[in-house]
Amino acid sequence: MRPSRSSASASRSRPDAPCWPISASPLLGIVGAGGIGHSLYENIRSFHYSETAAIFIIVVLTVMLIDILSARIRKVLV
Repeated sequence: MRPSRSSASASRSRPDAPCWPISASPLLGIVGAGGIGHSLYENIRSFHYSETAAIFIIVVLTVMLIDILSARIRKVLV
């Protein structure tokens, strides 16, 4: 039996926790935090749709890859 963890930071360190920092990064960049969201926002404003699509696809694939890897790690650990 494992002890239960009640802190919010403990849920971010578990392998079954969602990858919210990666999936939230474009939104944070759009509202002013910089990063990949800033690049996405600037490409949308400049009508560079091919670059916008590439950034969007990279973000989606990264989130999918992390979800798949965390599911495999969770399967091994549990």
